[in-house]
Amino acid sequence: MRAAQGENGLEKRVIPAVLTLALFLLTPMAANAAATKASVKMTDSPYSVVGFAVFNSPSGVDVNFVLQVSLKDVKPNMDYYVYLYDYNSGKYLFYLWPDPGGILHTNQVGNGNFHLNDHLEPGTYNLRLWINEEPTGHSYFGTDYVQITIS
Repeated sequence: MRAAQGENGLEKRVIPAVLTLALFLLTPMAANAAATKASVKMTDSPYSVVGFAVFNSPSGVDVNFVLQVSLKDVKPNMDYYVYLYDYNSGKYLFYLWPDPGGILHTNQVGNGNFHLNDHLEPGTYNLRLWINEEPTGHSYFGTDYVQITIS
């Protein structure tokens, strides 16, 4: 059975053209976004994985860096201080000491999420996430270094 065809085979040319245009319009957005998922682990033995962090660099003027953190089964009803360290510059990002880059609060079963949208100068960063129980205290959780490029 043949598909219906209008005069001059217009339908045969329009559908591929529409698909090509859609692919063209969507490709630059996908190509400029880069996300890296890293395990969040205890910094002391037994070094168990307690969650994950997603480092994302969407293309954008106001927001070109996104960090999402999820912890599972850690201390309940706790405020954890979130820090982001850049190895290349030797600096912590998004805070002035001793204030953290943000606070992650856990619920009654010890699960919690943290989300940061911000702007970084273009360049390559080697980032490491640290999570403490207090601003100047011991880091309880962290990630390995994650390289991310901001354009």
